[in-house]
Amino acid sequence: MYHPLPTPTPEQKQRSAELSAHIERQILKAPNHVISFSDYMELALYMPELGYYMTDHPIFGKEGDFITAPELSPFFARCIAKPCMQVLEATNGDILEIGAGSGKLAADLLRALPELPQNYYILEISPALQQRQQHYLQQEIPTLYSRVKWINKLPKNFSGIIIANEVIDALPTDCFEIAENQILNRGVTKRHQEFVWANYPAAAELTEAVQQLQTTLPYPMLPGYYSEISLRMPEWLKDLANILQSGVILLLDYGFAQNEFYHPERSQGTLMCHFRQHAQDNPFWYPGLQDITVHVNFSAVAEAAVQNNLEVIGFTSQANFLLACGLLDILQQDIAQGKSEFTYAMKQQIQWLTSPAEMGELFKVMALAKHCDVSVLGFQDFSRSY
Repeated sequence: MYHPLPTPTPEQKQRSAELSAHIERQILKAPNHVISFSDYMELALYMPELGYYMTDHPIFGKEGDFITAPELSPFFARCIAKPCMQVLEATNGDILEIGAGSGKLAADLLRALPELPQNYYILEISPALQQRQQHYLQQEIPTLYSRVKWINKLPKNFSGIIIANEVIDALPTDCFEIAENQILNRGVTKRHQEFVWANYPAAAELTEAVQQLQTTLPYPMLPGYYSEISLRMPEWLKDLANILQSGVILLLDYGFAQNEFYHPERSQGTLMCHFRQHAQDNPFWYPGLQDITVHVNFSAVAEAAVQNNLEVIGFTSQANFLLACGLLDILQQDIAQGKSEFTYAMKQQIQWLTSPAEMGELFKVMALAKHCDVSVLGFQDFSRSY
């Protein structure tokens, strides 16, 4: 059943209009008055003071636009704490969380660790989110708060574990379409007072990336097929690899291996937007008010990792990862110690995290290592090919 999107408030509409005016000015400066979708997405999400992630409004949880796994249940962080502890012991290092959302994962993880790192770094580029995180963590973990340190750029050297939960899906991405004799860049222009798609011949970088992709797929991309490809992800991962001296990068996000990502039946891409718990696929609806995401091609992540001297040490579904980290054991221990009883709410949390119909299969977990010989929990019995 179709559910209409909620109506934004007058203040939200005004903020979106200001952002839209800025985007329009960038379009008017561009050749043929068209910008790439990656440039549009970057402005819509990250423009200072106006972008979706840069303003002070509820984003996460039931009161926001979407719910992440840490918001659903503390079981998520308690499972992640086990591989974190392995890496911390092996490296005597710290934790670095990229984009900490509401701060829920940081709070639950610090509570769950049997031994604490000296530092829990949070890389957060949004002043509004950083302020929300600080307020939340001061309230939730006052005795541990001094270990949390906010940074706005990557440290020069880092040892320990880097966690990126639902980060790659929000990296600005390029969109393409297959035409009869060429590859088109699906750009953005403004027409009749609205932002619309505007195709133009792809430049060399995008053309070569899509052509290389086509040679690896077991099926052809036929004319009319369109999708996304992240040209920024390899550089983002390279930056993480360069600062990591010893440790593990743990990536948790929704996505597929490459053959599934570009399956013929997924011929209209994976682009999705969220506003007040409603999902839709129009990225031009009130820019700045909705999240814009693209599923992750984990095969491309693995390839970029290897090119940057990282070792792929695990890849599996979120359900398999959490179960292998002892999700059910944690539950049973709580019940045995009288900390809780198995309630309907707990059953629902576990179902949300592990059911194939919820987050269990669509969400994946990948671990990348550098100078860290640890058999990280979560992958031993369930690793899958990428």
